[in-house]
Amino acid sequence: MKNHERDLEIFRLRKEQYLNLKVIGNRFGLSQERVRVIVNDLEEKGYNVQNFRAARDGENNQAS
Repeated sequence: MKNHERDLEIFRLRKEQYLNLKVIGNRFGLSQERVRVIVNDLEEKGYNVQNFRAARDGENNQAS
């Protein structure tokens, strides 16, 4: 898994499934602080749950 894909998965887990930082960090071998930084960076770049879902749905439609 590439870092960008990993970061998007971390963002999804945090924002859609509401997993806590410790659980996500354990899953990916990262500290809680690193998970927080990844999520905050994506939010600063304009990612949110709505546009993240739209982008993901678009990728799924292209794969069909």
